[in-house]
Amino acid sequence: TAMDYFATARDDRGLGLAYLALRDDEAAIAAFARANDWSGLGLVHLARQHYGEAKHCFEQVQDRSGLGLCALKERKLEEATTHFTKANDQSGLGLCALARRDYRKALDHFTQVNDRSGLGQAYLALGRFAEAEQAFREANDFDGLGDLYMQLRQFSRAREAFTKSHNPVKVIQAFRMDYTLPARLQQAAAYGEHALTDGRMRPECLIELADVYYELGRSAEALATLDQAAAIPGYASQAHLHKGRIYF
Repeated sequence: TAMDYFATARDDRGLGLAYLALRDDEAAIAAFARANDWSGLGLVHLARQHYGEAKHCFEQVQDRSGLGLCALKERKLEEATTHFTKANDQSGLGLCALARRDYRKALDHFTQVNDRSGLGQAYLALGRFAEAEQAFREANDFDGLGDLYMQLRQFSRAREAFTKSHNPVKVIQAFRMDYTLPARLQQAAAYGEHALTDGRMRPECLIELADVYYELGRSAEALATLDQAAAIPGYASQAHLHKGRIYF
């Protein structure tokens, strides 16, 4: 496996990227730290939506693509475009074009570097579902496939895809939205509770699970679950926002 190869080669950056793909943040951080890889550490913070910390990491090595991703996540399109242009990052520029709904330009940028995931996102936005599915499959982008199936309301296939991408939060969402399931919310809660034992995306799972509890009318459990999320560094604001929705 890729993990075995990176371990044998003592490639800590490769290991970090592999752990990041598996949503094992702590292992990814340890690997990137051993490699003194600021860009890799920035990617972990970016995945956690900790944009200030991510920006700090990317600034240490003047990683323009990373800084562009931070700006894009914060909806600072002009700043993101500037960073991606300086980095000659066609995929990043394609993401900016997608954010502007300039799908023709997005397709052009992604095509220049054969970014199959990016092309899949553009095709999905255009409603060209068969082409999106093919592009995501060619990229082994299971998150993209899951998003496609969610849009097509093929929730069982979405859950399968998100499971392959190690994304328990989106699996919970695919249960919540699947009105064809008997006791869909109970199934979502059961999956979320099991996902917590695995440890991947724990704070995000807690917040998603709290929403499920609230929909089930279990407000006390929802609040207690959000308290657990709030105790995790970097997640207090998001957890308190969800608590506000319950109170008001």
